[in-house]
Amino acid sequence: MKAGPILPSHILDKMSPEDRKELGKAGELPSEVAARLERKAERVLRKQCLSFCAKHGFCVGTARDDRRSTYTVGWPDLTIILPGRVIFVELKTAVGVLSDEQDVILKELTLAHQVATVIRSYEAFLSLMRHYLGRTIN
Repeated sequence: MKAGPILPSHILDKMSPEDRKELGKAGELPSEVAARLERKAERVLRKQCLSFCAKHGFCVGTARDDRRSTYTVGWPDLTIILPGRVIFVELKTAVGVLSDEQDVILKELTLAHQVATVIRSYEAFLSLMRHYLGRTIN
């Protein structure tokens, strides 16, 4: 499948999804490009957080990110067991939005006196870890 010339959005809007798919990335609507890049950025953030946890020996519960989850709908991306506590982390990019189910689950976990938060960058994740570990980390 060869990528053809990039077509203006007003033309792509009039094409069927099947015809646009034949064009590869050149056939993506701006909203589809944004969604694809958003998913990629969240996967990168997830990989960074999981690598950190593995490096420091923390047990993490998580669903696969390459297929539809069989976890409870809305469950946070990472359930991290730290010494003396469990934290629940929902990963989002700077522009990512919680689903209604995610919002409900995070609120329920918080009402149950659990640490449940949305993390939007690796720096924010490291700050969270520093706070709950009570020490400098790298």
